[in-house]
Amino acid sequence: MNRTVKILLPILLLVAGLNLLAQQKANGKTDKQGKNTAAKKIFMPTVYLGNYQCNGGAVHKGELMQLLKQRLTSKDSLGGRYKVLEFTFTYAERNLYEDSIGNPLITTDYASEYCPGDTISTNISSNIPDRLKAGDSLFFDRIKIVRYIKNTNNTYPDSTAFEGRPFKCYIVK
Repeated sequence: MNRTVKILLPILLLVAGLNLLAQQKANGKTDKQGKNTAAKKIFMPTVYLGNYQCNGGAVHKGELMQLLKQRLTSKDSLGGRYKVLEFTFTYAERNLYEDSIGNPLITTDYASEYCPGDTISTNISSNIPDRLKAGDSLFFDRIKIVRYIKNTNNTYPDSTAFEGRPFKCYIVK
């Protein structure tokens, strides 16, 4: 047994070392222009709730109620504007329940809705004020956007739409 371990251990270490070396070489691959192909970035412009006011993070309930009445907007780091075509809105409501033997159990209830356009549907906006409380979260994802034509209020065709950066807001006191 001792002889078998002495033979197999160096072989195992050699194979593991070669595997790590191959992974490092694959991460450093470059294309014909010398650019690193392993570290390509995906272009996703930032999406905001309101007039470029909130793109996620902690929000007070009153401030969020005002922002939900406004539309989603988007722009990139160079100032290019984008029109929001559609998005998915998800509301995560934290509630306290009891299990079958009376132990407290904090559970999250999720409600999700597809919203065409750049505003939240009236169904959500009419029901959410009564339900919002500290600890709840709002998710805006699968946001489709299209670029405005420079110096106009017209957009490129909807067939050129792509995804904007999703964001999450959570309610604080």
